[in-house]
Amino acid sequence: MRRTANVRHSWSSLFFALLAGATSVSCQHANSAPSAASLHNVPAAEAVRGHAFGDTVAHAVQVLSLNRTTEVATVYVREPDNVIVLAVEPGRGIEVIFPGGMTVQKLGSNKFAFFMQRFELTTRTEAPGASSDSRQAYEQCMRTRSAMLRQAARRIVRDSTGKIISSGGPEMQREPPTCDLISPSTSAGALYARALPPRELRERYLVVLSSTSPVTPDELEQRMEGLSTIAPDVALTIEAIAAGIYFDKPGKFGGTFVSW
Repeated sequence: MRRTANVRHSWSSLFFALLAGATSVSCQHANSAPSAASLHNVPAAEAVRGHAFGDTVAHAVQVLSLNRTTEVATVYVREPDNVIVLAVEPGRGIEVIFPGGMTVQKLGSNKFAFFMQRFELTTRTEAPGASSDSRQAYEQCMRTRSAMLRQAARRIVRDSTGKIISSGGPEMQREPPTCDLISPSTSAGALYARALPPRELRERYLVVLSSTSPVTPDELEQRMEGLSTIAPDVALTIEAIAAGIYFDKPGKFGGTFVSW
């Protein structure tokens, strides 16, 4: 099963507990649609069509909006302490988005923005002529520095003993610039995070899970190895994945998925 990494140059999470997963897959089929009680006090004005499952009351989750170009989702989570975010491609693989490099912004009570764009660490490539441009800038700086030092020397007035009694007006008190020649190899080799284009268009589902018990990243990694993305239909596939992640965990879990 293919796994895809999600990397960020920097990230912040507003969820308080680590997230994680489980071992074997159970095909325990949960509610096929959210009930009225499950969406009590859940904002619905921007709601996109989703499929809720599991404990849809205590662990109500709803994707309110999803921008497929910027890969930003607005999500309501009733219990945001233990959350897992996945991208599931039936028959292809599962991408763990959170825990990971996803940035989370709190928008209000139980409402969050998920920034799911992927980044990769890479090195800066030296632009054509960068080496000669750096050398020219350094030489120009040195010429300016030398000229300022010569001008300052001409303004210095000494008495018969050689003591400086005047060094010109305030405009002559400026410090000459410090000139540094930056090694092109150093600047070109610096690591930085480069934004990747949006995920390609194909069948994919954004899955957001909430649970009573946390699942550590190590547990999630282990449990993901035994999960399959092949089942009779999409709902069964995703609910079986969730059941496998939370297998033998105390408490309950709930979640939702929307087409991505």
